[in-house]
Amino acid sequence: MLKNNKVSCLTTIFTFLLIITSTSYALAGGVQNSPEKYTDVFDLLINIFILATVIEVAFSIVFNWKIFLLHMHDKGWKVPIIVVTTFLFCKTANLHLVGDLVNLLFTKAHTLNANLDYFLSALLLAGGSGSVNTIFEIIKLRDPKMIQARYERVVAEQKATLEKKLEEEKLAKKKTLSS
Repeated sequence: MLKNNKVSCLTTIFTFLLIITSTSYALAGGVQNSPEKYTDVFDLLINIFILATVIEVAFSIVFNWKIFLLHMHDKGWKVPIIVVTTFLFCKTANLHLVGDLVNLLFTKAHTLNANLDYFLSALLLAGGSGSVNTIFEIIKLRDPKMIQARYERVVAEQKATLEKKLEEEKLAKKKTLSS
């Protein structure tokens, strides 16, 4: 499993670099091939990676929260929560990450619609957050088995608490009936 994660991570990085370089060569007529442009693109991509890392760390707190584990774990809520939150973050902070990237890569590009740009930027950050999570798992900063074990422990505690409460209610009912 770990070997597959490493291969997947390296494949993603290689594909990303291949897309950036091949796109610039394919559109050489509309793209200025200057070292400064690539420096700016690299700086933007590093900033996106840093933001995705911060978002991943922030959401790990929410997703390991006892209330989240009890009510929303493994129910498909993580992606919508991250996408909506990062959309609101991009809109509030006026982050046009995808638009900036397109403008850096293609000089003849048209301006993106602001809401579309915010949405694509949110998807980029949310997707980057997933990649950061995979990297954290590979370098052993995060263990999904520990998260699952915490989920199972929280559910067991909740179940025990509910059973105790039901037992107390039954005893109280018996007392009132016998009186």
